[in-house]
Amino acid sequence: MRPDREPFSATPNTDLKPRQARSRATQARILKVLDEAVAAGEADLISIQDIAARAECSTGAFYGRFENKAAGFRALIDQDRDRIAEAMAEASAEAMRKRDVRGWIEILIRLSLDHALSRKSLLRALDESGDAVAHRDRLVELMAEMLTRLGAVRQVHAIRRADFLLTMITGLCRDAVLSGRVGEDEEARNIFRMELERAAVWYLAGT
Repeated sequence: MRPDREPFSATPNTDLKPRQARSRATQARILKVLDEAVAAGEADLISIQDIAARAECSTGAFYGRFENKAAGFRALIDQDRDRIAEAMAEASAEAMRKRDVRGWIEILIRLSLDHALSRKSLLRALDESGDAVAHRDRLVELMAEMLTRLGAVRQVHAIRRADFLLTMITGLCRDAVLSGRVGEDEEARNIFRMELERAAVWYLAGT
């Protein structure tokens, strides 16, 4: 054995899990700071040094997780989408149980519109595409199954119809918010939701 090498040990590294937990906690703090900056309208103003200080980490720890500030904000959007995807999946399962397609469409529209409104400035700055939905394949499959089982579409067209419906709802919600057609006015939001719901139901009725 070479004297400058330590002998191999089969003993597991007990520090690994604590390090991973600390790393996840650091990333969670960074995303929380970014979230607060967006809510306060400081997304363009806050520096990486400020982010690191507020997250109680080093700038090296930030760069170890994100290439730049924009990448951090994109991760924040991805985190939002994970939550929305989970809520959409729950709504689909509930709609299947209640056999309520219209109620399901209403929930999808509300989730998509609320997200676009809450992240308006960030979506515009990042130029996010309207159909970028987390876990799209899983959601489309679940939606297609629900639509087929409830007799809303024929099975042969189910995946294509579900994919188009998801794209239509998320894309139109985003575009309506970024264009200013939908904003803080509650009446305008309600009218948009009703019109989009009517369009979605009409689309399904023609399948």
